[in-house]
Amino acid sequence: MPPEVLASLFATATAPVRSDLPPAPSGGRDSVWIAGVVRGVPGVPTGAYLYERGAHALVATRGVDAARAVLYAAKSPMLADECRTATASLVVCGDPRGGIVAYGDRWYRMLNIAAGTAVQRVALAAAAAGLDSHVHCDFDLTGIADALALPAPLTPLVLVTVGRAAPDRTDPQLPLRGTITSERDSD
Repeated sequence: MPPEVLASLFATATAPVRSDLPPAPSGGRDSVWIAGVVRGVPGVPTGAYLYERGAHALVATRGVDAARAVLYAAKSPMLADECRTATASLVVCGDPRGGIVAYGDRWYRMLNIAAGTAVQRVALAAAAAGLDSHVHCDFDLTGIADALALPAPLTPLVLVTVGRAAPDRTDPQLPLRGTITSERDSD
């Protein structure tokens, strides 16, 4: 993956989103951040990084050992395999408690909508660059946070692997047996 493609993944995922929701109560910080393990990108040493949107810069958080640490945090063989071969294993992070005082229980929804938007933007930017991606939630929260050396209060919310899938790779998920076209069809 060329460095400019990696840069566009981070920038696209963290671009501001127009919303009818009030701004995050994080003292000027974004509600979601992108961190991850990057490998095989020219000019970017293999390791864990946190993306600083304002500076459009990657801040190293852990060295090459982060790549192995992410594997141990995977809760499925599929995720471990993808993290082993992906050019980037990107993690959308946020502070699940940061908005509770200001927004109460709505904060959970607000934060996860922002996280979902960010991860979908990563997937779309990857596809536009001719890369494959796969969204995961099958990881150990503490394990991923430790692997990426995330600063408090950031917590992993969702992970997306990005790279080129092997030609023989298939998604092992089972096909749906039928299609429900309306609620009436499910009776």
